[in-house]
Amino acid sequence: PASEEISLQPLDSETLQGVLNELPDEFRTVLVLFYFQELSYREISDELEVPIGTVMSRLSRGKKHLRQRLTPEDFQ
Repeated sequence: PASEEISLQPLDSETLQGVLNELPDEFRTVLVLFYFQELSYREISDELEVPIGTVMSRLSRGKKHLRQRLTPEDFQ
C-alpha cells in the first residue's frame, strides 16, 4: 500500500519517550522545543545560540530517526 494508506496504531507516550531518549541531546532538544513547546526556528535558534540552519538540520535528522524507529519495517 501507498505510505499515505498506512494505518498505524496510536503512539503511546512511553514508546515516544523511549525513542526520544535514544537521540543525542542536540536532536532531542530541538524536537522538544519545536513540537512540544511550539517554538519557531528563530526562537529555538536564539534559545540555543545556534544558526537557524543548524536548527533545521537537527530537526530534520531527529525526525528521520523517529521515522526510522516508529515506522513498521514493512513500510520503510
